[in-house]
This record gives sequence, structure tokens and C-alpha cells, in this order.
Amino acid sequence: MYDAIRKINPRIHPPAYSVIYTFTTEDIVQVLPDSTVYRIPYSEATFWTHVKYDSVDAHESRCRMEVIIAASDASRTSLSPAHIMTPHTWYPMTWPLPSVSTPRSTGLFLQIWHDDGPGSVPYSLHIMGFHELYPDAAVYLLVGSAHTCTVAFQRNVVDIPETDTIYVRPPFRLRETIIQCAIRIPML
Repeated sequence: MYDAIRKINPRIHPPAYSVIYTFTTEDIVQVLPDSTVYRIPYSEATFWTHVKYDSVDAHESRCRMEVIIAASDASRTSLSPAHIMTPHTWYPMTWPLPSVSTPRSTGLFLQIWHDDGPGSVPYSLHIMGFHELYPDAAVYLLVGSAHTCTVAFQRNVVDIPETDTIYVRPPFRLRETIIQCAIRIPML
């Protein structure tokens, strides 16, 4: 797990820069008949990279996880295809995701589908990230294998909480100066 982190930033010692967050019921934004949606928390200067699902049930039920982005223009999109997770294993996300401070209706979310339905099996959900994985910047662009921009994260410039913005597949009208000064984040 740390090998990918060392490739991104060889100057950091991953264990010393790691942040692990355990989701609580306060992080749940929606419970659907077949899944639960959690808001990914804000943690200053952190890039979220891995997710772990721990089942406390003897039969070790599996679940599926998907990263959802609710953008500033009210659109919602999946950032990664849903994939099966077995308990007690850290799974990398498609991209290291910058932690964002956005209004409650926007931001980064995890949707978890349970084999037996929400609440049927006790479990805990954890997310891991790393401080200073990428340089501090006003804009981060997630880029795919074809080097095309998929998502742009723009930090607030006046340090007012909950004013970061997210653009999903931003139009070419994004100011060229923003794109030129952005940190590009490739897929893991």
C-alpha cells in the first residue's frame, strides 16, 4: 500500500503522514433500501487514498463501494466503478482525492452496498489519507490515462470554510490560467 504513496511523494514517510478516519452515523447522508451513502470528511492538507470495510460478523460478509462526487453545479457522478470489498483489507481508490471543504450538498461521498442490505450486518468503515502527498495548490485536476481532465477541485482563496468547488468534467471554458497552475493527479 505504501509503495504507491512513495512513488507519488518520495519525500514523505507514509506512516508518519497518514490519517485514518472511521466513519460514524453522523457521516451518513442517505440510507437507501440497498445501500448507505457516507460523506467523506474534510481533513486539511489530506489526500484520501484507501478505504477499508471491517465486518464484525462471523460470516465476513462482503460489500461493494463506489466513490460519488456531487459537484458545484448540482450534478452527481461516479468517480470509480463499484468494486467488491472483503473485510479487513485496504483498497486503493481510483485517484488520491483532495480533501475538500464544501457545502453539505456537494463534495465527496462513499456509497456502500451490503450483501444483506443496510444495517443487517454490523460493520465499520475507514478511510486513509496522507498529509502533503501533493503540493499545496489552488486547483487539482484528476486526469485519466489519456491525460484528459475528469474532475477539477478548486480551493477557496480567502480561507472561508465550505467554499471549495468541484467541477465534473469541466468545460473548456475553465480559465486557462487555472488549468496551467493546477496540480495534476493521475490514476493510482
